Amino acid sequence: MNTLVEIIGWIGVTLIVGAYALSSFDIISVQSVAYAAMNIGGSIGIIIDAVKDKNYQPVDLNIIWLAIAVVNLVRIFV
Repeated sequence: MNTLVEIIGWIGVTLIVGAYALSSFDIISVQSVAYAAMNIGGSIGIIIDAVKDKNYQPVDLNIIWLAIAVVNLVRIFV
């Protein structure tokens, strides 16, 4: 189970960094569903791993990151 949670955390990091890289190189827009979804998935992955490790600073940061990504996703559809 610990290995699975670690993998989920690394996937989360990869998604967030990937979203940033793709938007920085104008491959995807920050107003795209893909960008929002990558940030939502990434923050959830990091939250899961950080909670398991009882490392609460990344949990707090990624709850905020998640909220921003959800608001961005809602704005895309409104």
